[in-house]
Amino acid sequence: MHFFSDNSGEIDAACKMVGALHDTSQQHRSETNGAAERAVEKVNQGTSCVLGQSGWADVWWSDAMKYFCFISNTMDILIGGKTPYENRFGKV
Repeated sequence: MHFFSDNSGEIDAACKMVGALHDTSQQHRSETNGAAERAVEKVNQGTSCVLGQSGWADVWWSDAMKYFCFISNTMDILIGGKTPYENRFGKV
């Protein structure tokens, strides 16, 4: 599992607790935020698609986001040929 954040102490502590990698951007340097911004945009666009294709109202945004993130973690194939879910739990 791999996280990218703005050097948040809470996210760093959570990553250490679960043994995840944690990369950070430099504060007040927008050019180092590219990876984080792309990840946020992917989740926002994916969530919007889930809502649009399901016919759900915007009130379901948080549930649609959880669904999109779960599906992404179980379907997206990483460089090593495994999904993020397989890397984390060791099974399909």
